[in-house]
Amino acid sequence: FFFCCLFLFLSYSLAFTIYDCRKPKFKKFFIVTFFMSIVWVAIYSYLMVWWATLVGNAAGINDYIMGLTFLAAGTSVPDLLTSVIVARQGK
Repeated sequence: FFFCCLFLFLSYSLAFTIYDCRKPKFKKFFIVTFFMSIVWVAIYSYLMVWWATLVGNAAGINDYIMGLTFLAAGTSVPDLLTSVIVARQGK
């Protein structure tokens, strides 16, 4: 239930604040779309760091350890996804 609510919040917040430049009437707003995307990445990054700090403090884990753990996970996920896609293609 939590992930469903989180997904809906993320989807609707992006859908209502960023133009869909794939539609012909919004093609001229590509600069606004680009900058709004950067704003949302900054907001999500800030919230992720804040939540990691809260979880680390609640669990008694040092901020540096939490940061390194999320950094390691964040850099490994793209490699994981790429490997899964290539494996599904049979290569």
